[in-house]
Amino acid sequence: DTPTLPLLHSSGPHPFLHDSHTNNSHLQIPPTLHQFLNVCLTQHYLSPTLRGLVYLVPPNHTSLTNGNNNDDNPRHCIPCSAPLNHPGGWNGTHKNEAEVGHKCGYVGIHAMFATDISDWSECINREESQSKLKAWAQFQIPARAEVVKFYEGVRVMNLAFDSNIGHDMWDHLLTY
Repeated sequence: DTPTLPLLHSSGPHPFLHDSHTNNSHLQIPPTLHQFLNVCLTQHYLSPTLRGLVYLVPPNHTSLTNGNNNDDNPRHCIPCSAPLNHPGGWNGTHKNEAEVGHKCGYVGIHAMFATDISDWSECINREESQSKLKAWAQFQIPARAEVVKFYEGVRVMNLAFDSNIGHDMWDHLLTY
C-alpha cells in the first residue's frame, strides 16, 4: 500500500561491484552493469521490459523545483522522448531535459522523479503530463500506482529483448 511505504530516497547509478556476501565469485560482472537503490520500475506500454525508473527524491530536489525551491516543476514525472542515445550516460544532456526539468536517463532506462509513489501517480495522470506522454509515446504501466512491491535484494531490469533483437542487444551492450 503506497501510504504505508517508508520514505525512501534513491541513489545511483553506481557501478555494480561484486558482492562478497552472494558467494558468486565466479561471476564476471560486465562494466556496463549499474545499480540503483530505492527506485521504482515501470514498463513502457509497447515493451515487455521494465524501462522506466522512478527516482525518489526529497521535496527540495532540483528535479521537483526547476532549481528554485519556490517553483514547482509539474513535469518531474514525465520521461523524455526516445531515443536516449545522448552522450554522457546518466549525467548527459538530452534534448528534452530543459523542457522536463530533470535528467532523462540513458539508453533503455527512462528517468522520472517524485517524492514518493503517490506523488508520481498524481503527477503522471495530470492532463499536461498525459498530453506530453502521448506526444512522445512514453506511456508507462502502471498508469496509476496503488500498490508497490518492495524488493530488498538485487533485481535485474531491462534484459529482455523486444521484436528488434539486434537493436535491443546493442542497446544493452553499448549503454556505456
